[in-house]
Amino acid sequence: MRGLSPEFLAALDQPILYPIAFFEGEFATGTLRLWTGFGDRVWDGKTWNGVGWLIGISTVEETAEVKATSLTIGLKANQELVSLALGQIRRNRPMSIWLGFTLPAVVLGDPGTGEVLGSPAVEQVLGDPGTGETLGDPGTGETLGEAILEEVLGEPSRLVDKPYLAFKGLCDIGEIDVKTDKPAIRIRYKSRIADLERARERRMTHEDQQIEFPGDMFYQWTGALSDMTINWGPTGS
Repeated sequence: MRGLSPEFLAALDQPILYPIAFFEGEFATGTLRLWTGFGDRVWDGKTWNGVGWLIGISTVEETAEVKATSLTIGLKANQELVSLALGQIRRNRPMSIWLGFTLPAVVLGDPGTGEVLGSPAVEQVLGDPGTGETLGDPGTGETLGEAILEEVLGEPSRLVDKPYLAFKGLCDIGEIDVKTDKPAIRIRYKSRIADLERARERRMTHEDQQIEFPGDMFYQWTGALSDMTINWGPTGS
């Protein structure tokens, strides 16, 4: 990935890091914004829904060549999104994918050495997965569950710098995949450079001229001239 900030690169060396992705796609009735976490998250002045709808992103291809690339996203095939896929997908509508990381809000460790808790320490708090022994109250039988993990390692919170814009393109085609045990909606997007391969068909007509220069009347008589008969030179009596 090119253009990553020093803070973003430094975060890759952190012992605890949570990768996330943001998706923004334009459909016929509006813009859909999703992220891969749970609950709503505000970023870039917008609210991103984390309801488990964004379930897959294909490989983001980077190339030094001038060629079109594509990316496919997978959405959960629930009733609401199936309706969206059937009636609201439009070709050449824009979309963007950002990749980022969050750091734990709280991490226990030694502030002097910078050492933080790793997997062995988590096992000591949550229990020994080998023996099945867990910490808890022997009187009630209550044991510590996943909630303690957030208390020890911290809940994913702070974004590391600004998420990286990994792909920006235009909608190509969408389909509902029912060939697997978990049906999904797959939408393929093409990079904007694919627009260079599209044939441009322009005409020297009044209507075409208005697209680029509204109000210009240079071609207003072109249509009439095509059917006009003009006599040139003397005519016989």
